[in-house]
Amino acid sequence: MNRSIIFITGMSGSGKSTILEELSKRGFRTIDTDLDDFCVYTYDDKFQEFGWLWNEDKMQKLIKSHQTGILFIAGTVSNQGMYYRYFDEIIYLSTSLNNLIERVQQRTNNPYGKTKEEQKTIQSDYERFDSVIKKGASIIIDTSSPLEMIVDKIEYIAQQKIK
Repeated sequence: MNRSIIFITGMSGSGKSTILEELSKRGFRTIDTDLDDFCVYTYDDKFQEFGWLWNEDKMQKLIKSHQTGILFIAGTVSNQGMYYRYFDEIIYLSTSLNNLIERVQQRTNNPYGKTKEEQKTIQSDYERFDSVIKKGASIIIDTSSPLEMIVDKIEYIAQQKIK
């Protein structure tokens, strides 16, 4: 196999964007669907509420266009499960709710999570979806470890998929 697509997911503040940034520095192609205009805010029939969903046309085009090498895609949206079959691994970045809140308060690369209202949403999402997303993951990584160790592990996982 000369191509691999690795999906990295987790709650807001779990480290998705930071890990993608490090993987990009190592020369890998990365797409942060939370930032790269792959999401639309719309009504989610499954949960019967408004939320962020992947734009299906953009995601299909991205997946089909990846022909060689390793592609890391990150994000967390309600309809991500319908794409799991296209990913060689689904990595869930796990940490405690306290760590998530602390990280979003301190981060500088994304303003989401600074307000009390947004932090309540993060807590609600964590309580509702943490166990659901974990069940769909093929690998769970605790992100309380040092960043370099986490990125090394993810790179190793990806390299094994492309051999």
